Amino acid sequence: MSDWSAGYVTSIEYVTACYPEQGPNHLDLMALLHAVEPPMPHGRISYCELGAGQGMTATMIAATNPDIDVHAIDFMPAQVARARDFAAGLGIDNVSFHEASFDDLAAGRGPALPNFDYVTMHGVYSWISRENQEAIIRLLATKLNPGGLVYTSYNAMPGWGSGFAIQRLLSEVAGLSAGPRSSAWRKASR
Repeated sequence: MSDWSAGYVTSIEYVTACYPEQGPNHLDLMALLHAVEPPMPHGRISYCELGAGQGMTATMIAATNPDIDVHAIDFMPAQVARARDFAAGLGIDNVSFHEASFDDLAAGRGPALPNFDYVTMHGVYSWISRENQEAIIRLLATKLNPGGLVYTSYNAMPGWGSGFAIQRLLSEVAGLSAGPRSSAWRKASR
């Protein structure tokens, strides 16, 4: 991919939020409720969050599951730095944050990563390019352990339809402002 951002909006950082439904205990319960055997790793559990943003979910999972090795990946340097600082400030040492693109990871050009029992993505798959979606599929083919579990939430119009009017209004107002997109959005939301 020639463009660093691959069409992804990089002028605004992702929200700071935690999504507990990505936790292994929740995922195991959902698997069992749907008659699917959850991962049964031999040794330590390995977990990966793709598109980790500010690192809140990965940090929460690491903090509440000290027996799990958590890897969180995002390609925006400022977000990765903030996530590392947040986890370090809490003294959490079983989470690693990696700055890498999905394409680099799939091609083996990123950090050395273990195979994973769990791989999760919150919304990411719904707003990235087709090329990045294909890179994620290639990554899963090589890095997901047999019997591993993948969780992806997909943001789609039916679920997000109620917010469309305000999003459209904010986009229109932000489009009237010159300068960085983040400043325009802040002005529009006042």
